[in-house]
Amino acid sequence: MLDTAPSAVPPAYEPSAAVLNEVAAEKSMQLTTTPATAATESAGDLDEITGLVALVDCMPNKVQHAALIFCQEQDLSDVTMIAFSDSVDDFISALRLKKAGGVNEKALRRRLQQMRA
Repeated sequence: MLDTAPSAVPPAYEPSAAVLNEVAAEKSMQLTTTPATAATESAGDLDEITGLVALVDCMPNKVQHAALIFCQEQDLSDVTMIAFSDSVDDFISALRLKKAGGVNEKALRRRLQQMRA
């Protein structure tokens, strides 16, 4: 006699190809979206502050993001206000550069000084 009673153990779950593709796509996005990239995207675009792109050109992403946040918090629409309001030290401090007095700081100070000339 054959056992027709339902089995107590359900069959193993096998995800469909669509589910596997969706999981792979999510993992790929996690690998390509770094915290700095995500933060910059959520903060806005450097272009919204006049002169910011040129000021932080060639700086690391985290420095660019910090510069944007500083400008937004200070309600600046143009970076020349940093140079003309004597806020350069506050600006540099807000960027949390790896090395005080390093190349990035010197470049930023020089660029801001040129705005005053």
